[in-house]
Amino acid sequence: MDLYILRHGVAEERDRRKYPDDFDRPLTDKGIRRLVRQAKTWNRLQIPLDVIVTSPLVRAAQTAEVMRRELKQACSLEFSEHLEPGGDHALLMQHLADKHSNANGVMLVGHEPDLSSLVSVLVSGSTFPIIRLKKGALCKLYLTTTRYGHCGWIEWALAPKHMAKSL
Repeated sequence: MDLYILRHGVAEERDRRKYPDDFDRPLTDKGIRRLVRQAKTWNRLQIPLDVIVTSPLVRAAQTAEVMRRELKQACSLEFSEHLEPGGDHALLMQHLADKHSNANGVMLVGHEPDLSSLVSVLVSGSTFPIIRLKKGALCKLYLTTTRYGHCGWIEWALAPKHMAKSL
């Protein structure tokens, strides 16, 4: 399975007065524009997606929606509390094994430092970070199985600046 790990785009600054619940903090207009621009590059990569699984937090859900729309693919969209900050990645991987083991391409949209920990576990078996994903960064893993633990490797990782330069 090809597993694409995407950190949400640039979001509004933390501000308890504007967003008393961090769950509701949205992407900025600039963050949305950057994601749209990045999606053009991803379209050239011909990323085949069957499903996008996203954190339900507003900024991640908006990122997933932009990707689904701009990648122009008939993929489904699911929300998972396991992609929320502090979510249970072992249960997330069990969900992928149960529901999407035959998928060619799955995209996960979430938050740092959790996504870097997930990548590390899937590549090395350890949560010690081997990568750090900037906002809007995309990492492609190839998994030989959908289990929590060492089960694959990084094929590539793109920072947002790499995608902007390739246009």
